[in-house]
Amino acid sequence: MKASACIISLLVAGFCFCATADPAFAKRGDQEAGGSQNAKQDDVEYRNRQGSRDRTVERDRTGDRVSDRDRRDGDRRDGDRDRRDGDRDRRDGDRDRYDRDRRDGDRDYRDGDRDRRDGDRDRYDRDHRDGDRDRHDGDRDRRDGDRDRHDGDRDRRDGDRDRYDRDRRDGDRDRRGDWDPHRGAGISRDEARAIARQYNLGGYNQLPPGIAKNLQRGKPLPPGIAKKQVPPSMYSRLPSRPGYDWMIVGEDLILLQESTNTIVDVLSGVFR
Repeated sequence: MKASACIISLLVAGFCFCATADPAFAKRGDQEAGGSQNAKQDDVEYRNRQGSRDRTVERDRTGDRVSDRDRRDGDRRDGDRDRRDGDRDRRDGDRDRYDRDRRDGDRDYRDGDRDRRDGDRDRYDRDHRDGDRDRHDGDRDRRDGDRDRHDGDRDRRDGDRDRYDRDRRDGDRDRRGDWDPHRGAGISRDEARAIARQYNLGGYNQLPPGIAKNLQRGKPLPPGIAKKQVPPSMYSRLPSRPGYDWMIVGEDLILLQESTNTIVDVLSGVFR
């Protein structure tokens, strides 16, 4: 712009010189000077417009830079705010999880204590009930045992009474001479076996079938057959037969006539 001003100044100086030397030139110079003046004015207006445009562009660039800076600052502030909010949310989430876990742990601990107390109470109640049931069962067993003992004592008394009555009747019959050897020994096989069990008499060997078939009432005892005396404890419980004797042959109890060695009665399997 300085060069343009210098050129314009030179043109104006030359134009003034020519105007003073030649009137026609001066007139033309005035016209040209007026045109130059207009051109100068146009140039000034152009420069003003150009300057305004440049300032507008510069202002727009500045505004864009400011806007970019503001946007960056806003984004940075928003990012910082978001990070702070995220950190706060994480802290709040961690605190909530901690509080929730602690509450859940406390609840589980209380539930565990309640379950343990309930379990202990149930075990105590069950043991108490079982103990009461066992005591009741024991009392019932004792009562049953006492009843059985009483029944056993009554049976023994009844048995003793029956034996006493039978022995007395047999003795009376013997004294009167009413006992008939043909009617047997006067005692059944089951009665004789019960007496043998009371004295643990049993487990005797059975006779061979060929010999056992010869043990019959009214026949003599086969020669050479092994015979044993009845133990005194059992002998005293058997009916007394004068002139007759109780003997053990194999596992059988027999009544023999002493004078003839004849078998009066055979009670099979008494000592089995």
